Amino acid sequence: MALLATPKSAFTPEGENYYIETAAGLNLKMIRIAGGVYRMGGRFSPQECVKQFGAKPDGYESELPSHNVLLDDFWLSECEITNAQYRLFDPDHRNGEAEGRTLDGADLPVVNVSWAEAAAFCDWLSEQTGHPYSLPSEAQWEYACRAGASSPFFWGNEPNSLFDYANAANPLFIRLGGNFSSLDAFPALAPVGRFPANAFGFRDMIGNAAEWCQDWADAQYYSKGEYRNPLNATIQPEGTKIVRGGSWRSEGLWEYRSADRADAPRDARTTAIGFRICRMPDGTAPYADVIVNGVGEDYEAEANTIHLRMKWIHGGETIPAGSPMARPNEQGLGGAVPVVRMTGFWLSETEVTNAQYFDFVADKAYEGVRDSDANFLRHAPDLQLTAENAQRPVVWVSWHNAMAFCDWLSLKTGHYYVLPTEAQWEYACRAGSQSAWGHGDDPNQLGAYAWYADNASGSERAVGLKAPNAFGLFDMHGNVLEWCLDWHADDYYSRIERRDPFNSAISTVRSMRGGSFQSPAEDCRSARRQGMTPHLTRPDAGFRVCRVLERPAYSNSITHDVPGRAFDEVALGLNIHMVWAPGGSFSMGSDPKRGDLPSDEKPAHSVELDGFWISEQEITQAQYELAMKTNPARFRGARNPVESISWRESMDFCRRLSEVSGRAYTLPTEAQWEYACRAGTQTAYSFGDSLAAGDANFAAESTKPAGSYPRNPWGLFDMHGNVLEWCLDWHDANYYAFSPKKNPCNLQFSAYRVARGGAWDSQADSLRSAYRYKAVPDSRQANIGFRICLNPSGAWASEDM
Repeated sequence: MALLATPKSAFTPEGENYYIETAAGLNLKMIRIAGGVYRMGGRFSPQECVKQFGAKPDGYESELPSHNVLLDDFWLSECEITNAQYRLFDPDHRNGEAEGRTLDGADLPVVNVSWAEAAAFCDWLSEQTGHPYSLPSEAQWEYACRAGASSPFFWGNEPNSLFDYANAANPLFIRLGGNFSSLDAFPALAPVGRFPANAFGFRDMIGNAAEWCQDWADAQYYSKGEYRNPLNATIQPEGTKIVRGGSWRSEGLWEYRSADRADAPRDARTTAIGFRICRMPDGTAPYADVIVNGVGEDYEAEANTIHLRMKWIHGGETIPAGSPMARPNEQGLGGAVPVVRMTGFWLSETEVTNAQYFDFVADKAYEGVRDSDANFLRHAPDLQLTAENAQRPVVWVSWHNAMAFCDWLSLKTGHYYVLPTEAQWEYACRAGSQSAWGHGDDPNQLGAYAWYADNASGSERAVGLKAPNAFGLFDMHGNVLEWCLDWHADDYYSRIERRDPFNSAISTVRSMRGGSFQSPAEDCRSARRQGMTPHLTRPDAGFRVCRVLERPAYSNSITHDVPGRAFDEVALGLNIHMVWAPGGSFSMGSDPKRGDLPSDEKPAHSVELDGFWISEQEITQAQYELAMKTNPARFRGARNPVESISWRESMDFCRRLSEVSGRAYTLPTEAQWEYACRAGTQTAYSFGDSLAAGDANFAAESTKPAGSYPRNPWGLFDMHGNVLEWCLDWHDANYYAFSPKKNPCNLQFSAYRVARGGAWDSQADSLRSAYRYKAVPDSRQANIGFRICLNPSGAWASEDM
């Protein structure tokens, strides 16, 4: 699909998605429409349409069946062509009169033009500019009119809103119960653009003048099932041409629906029919699939020795149909399946292979151990790439490791690579289908497209050996599970956004899609959803990469030192890994059902926090000594947490690091600390309601090296145990009763500062996420250390706390 170049005979304001065609003095605004898939045609039975919209003389059958259509990008004029614009082509043209008024005003839409005359205007403009202008196909027209809506009218379901959005027939207004005194001032045509635009920015798609389309009329055309850029170009010498949109004198409510199909003889001239114009890519006939300026073109992403084939996925509307096998987390409210609209993007043709991933590992000297469990690439030390295994998908990669590859590829190429969202993944997997699998509903055919439990013999296989789907993508079903960008939630579809959705609501797991060589056929369905803790790995989990046209709202940068991504703070040689904690809300404090818990943990209350970074581990003795040239710890060990330091000495470390790095480091507030500790959980500990010896360092004799115990769901080590951690706040046993809801921090002086998390000498109850400890800020205890925090706003760092 092509990103259309702006004509030489035009100008485009910077950053806008339109241009002004200035040839011959036209001053015509053309709006770009991103192509994609949408559902064309009527959404109701003829009987239901009669009930809702009245009896249409020639019936509603020509609008059926409703069907998916894939369109390439195109431009369409914002408004209907006006008299002034048309007279640049035919100076003698006159619209005539209606309702006792002239229709020849310069800003009124041109009417009384035949289909051939409208087409001739397009030919003339093409000659003037060297760009291919034409009338829109009816598929393009309906796509632009709907502007993403599936309702009967582009503004929704309410017919009585018609006169708020369109210059419709005044007699119809009276029949619908409108007050005659509130009729609009246009008994006939209205100046173009007087009514509100639809969601794509087009005006008068409904009403004012009906509009010629390129197609020949055929009541059975939709039954032919043409999918990509449909155009009924079959010449019918005695036939008629399609007309869309209704007009100022239409007789029935049905004519103002987006799906309504009307027709007229190609030589007809009436005061009700005009036109708007369409433009396709330069150097091609209309409706051809061409490539301009790289957008829409398949290509190879190259970095070092990597050659990763990227396929362009047309944007559009996806309508997952569900199936008898559908699970609750694959449906929205009431069992409905959400309809979402996607902007075009690129997706790698195959899953990332061992050879491709190890090029990244070698280039970055990347170990991965910080963002992954112990199984990370466990075969790496003795892996010898051969013709057989080099092309197998990489496995044993965590979500973090997959994202690190995307970051590296982004920085190498200058393009934005990321994991696909769930919506992007399913849209690409379905490839226009609504069936259980991309190929259909027959599980017996799955083996032609996928390696799964029935045919894989218990192992992943080289990518691309099975048949691709309709979008040219291999192994979307089976071979290995694929990480997606989203946080996973079973109820996500009940609140999903309808445009380019992404689930940013934090939880304990990230989404995975596609099934694997271990999966039964049912788990390889297009709609199948599951998730896994992002730092974990498994032998059947890999990924593929996505490239988007523009940096999306859900991710702030491809670099590592801005909100949204982890990064390594290397100032002073410290190499502190900083993990991003996305902003959100959580319930702070202890379970109100537990009456035996300390009163200073109550009441449980809702807190909202902006996003922040927090160090993955407690600050070690080696790091503290590099920065402060001293080591006060009682339990010596370079990788052990520093302890026996006061609150002020912890803050001095933050200030020293801030001066050198240029970033404003501080201690976390206790709200930030508990939020990061819980990591989306509400249990007593981030890993459940009970504590085992292997979960944390507690009831012990001394500290242990940082990172010796399992990390929490957000990848943080030792949030429970090892050492208590200083927080920024002053301690107040009653603070929760009056603390602010957003970004709380207790600045009111008291005798104590807060410390959190429990320590090596604590009992299990003192390691709970909600447990609050207090200590004199000048005290130096062998069970208190700290970790550091960085707020994008720089909050708290400059305070003399």
